[in-house]
Amino acid sequence: FDEQCYKWAAHELLLFYYCVKRIAPVCKACILLVVVTPFAHSQRKRSPLVGGDANLSHNLASYFELTYSRYELFFCIQNPEDPAIETVNLLIKQYPNVKARLFVETRDTCLNPKINNLLPGYEAGQYDLLWITDSNIKVTPNTLTDMVARMTENIGMVHQLPYTTHADSFAGYLDKIHFGGSHGRIYLTTNACGVNCASGMSCLFRKHLLDDVGGLETFGCYIAEDFFLAKSIYDRGWRFALGNEPCFQNPGIRSVKNYVARMIRWSRLRMAMVPLISAFEPISECIVCGLIGAYGINHFAKIGFGTIYGIHIGCWFIFDMLLIKLIQPTPLELSWKLPAMWIFRECVSIWIFVRALSSRTIIWKNQKYRVLCGGKAEPCKK
Repeated sequence: FDEQCYKWAAHELLLFYYCVKRIAPVCKACILLVVVTPFAHSQRKRSPLVGGDANLSHNLASYFELTYSRYELFFCIQNPEDPAIETVNLLIKQYPNVKARLFVETRDTCLNPKINNLLPGYEAGQYDLLWITDSNIKVTPNTLTDMVARMTENIGMVHQLPYTTHADSFAGYLDKIHFGGSHGRIYLTTNACGVNCASGMSCLFRKHLLDDVGGLETFGCYIAEDFFLAKSIYDRGWRFALGNEPCFQNPGIRSVKNYVARMIRWSRLRMAMVPLISAFEPISECIVCGLIGAYGINHFAKIGFGTIYGIHIGCWFIFDMLLIKLIQPTPLELSWKLPAMWIFRECVSIWIFVRALSSRTIIWKNQKYRVLCGGKAEPCKK
């Protein structure tokens, strides 16, 4: 009888240890800051029109349907006349069992408009876990549970691989090819090597790590606040973890023009933050890499240049499609737009790099900035 009691006690202790180590972290309370980004139909219309995004309500509703047990939603909007306010209030009434608050406050304390948007919600947050995401992101019910489970003892931040939902348009396939192919390849590789590659689209932090350096406002002098925020955490000895699910961008309006403008802006930011690495970016692209390789093989092995280059292009396309298939949780959609937009992206990437070299000025949130060496920025004079 005594032996059975000891066995029972040992079993209960092991079960308790498992609950503390594995289950308890998943039950930590979390604050979710959703940045309702000002949206404009065109550059000419300066007014923020978030309500013009057809997918806004659908995206925001996905946060109310998370299966995580303890979280609170903070929606941050700057313009008191923004149509998105009505959308958020309707969702709060539709989901009365989910704790949610709406912050409508105009601040101009930082250069970065996203940080200004976030500050009221950040200051009101009482929990240590803080998830910052954008309103054009659609989440699955298990997204937060997965991210919190990845937040182990030595992890300071959990991020997600940027990807996109499916849209049967040229711009939709272009987004899929970029984020699932070229961007996904570099993102996963740098993450595996332990290099800071975190994207600010969806990140889970330990809030006290930001409080220790002065809070979010400390990073308001940067346009790429996500890079420097992650760098601050990494430099203090904390490590990052990549979530099991990708981050699904689900904008209501997509266009090839917006994609090109976005890539030029990102390229100019990288050139200012990591100029040495950015100088070698063209070599990582399919066309330039293939030209160098085919020339070398042709010169030393005397194999036809066109043969080697054709094989290189074909293999690169196949491996990109395999990577997209691995990242995308649903079957890959087969369409002639897929290879067509893959060719377009590979060709336009060189032009984007050259275009990015021509200026240090970027347009973000309908405002013009000049990016300085090191990553800081200053507003352009009107």
